[in-house]
Amino acid sequence: MNQSENSQADRHPALRGKGILFVEDYEDVRRFVGRFLRKSGYAVFHASSPEEAVVLWKEHGASIDLLFTDVGAGGVRLTETLIARAPELKVLFTSGSVHGAVAAMCAKNPSCRFLQKPYSSDELKSMLGKMLP
Repeated sequence: MNQSENSQADRHPALRGKGILFVEDYEDVRRFVGRFLRKSGYAVFHASSPEEAVVLWKEHGASIDLLFTDVGAGGVRLTETLIARAPELKVLFTSGSVHGAVAAMCAKNPSCRFLQKPYSSDELKSMLGKMLP
C-alpha cells in the first residue's frame, strides 16, 4: 500500500463526505481506477487485501462512505466484517464473473450493487453517481 495514495483524503478534508475504500489485488488496476476516482473528486483509500482494508477502516472509517471491492480480493468476507461495524456502508462489488455470494448479500442489503468487469469509466462514474449522490 502506498501511503501517499491514502493521504489524499487527509490533504482534502472537503472530499471526506465522498470517501471510497477501494480494494483491488491487481496493482495496475488499483492505480488506474484509483487515479480515475480521485480525478472524479472522491477521497480514495487504497488496499490490496482485506487485511489492509480493515486497517484503513480502523483509521479512516468515519471518512468512508462506500466500499468498492473486487470479489476475488476477499470482498465478500471483508464486506461482512465492515457491514457488521457500519450497517449503513454502501458496497460496490466488481468481478469478471457473477458470484452467488454477492447476489445473496446484495439481496439482503439495498445499498449493495455489482459492476461487471471489464467496465468503462463511464459505467463506473454512473454507478457511483447513483450510489453517492
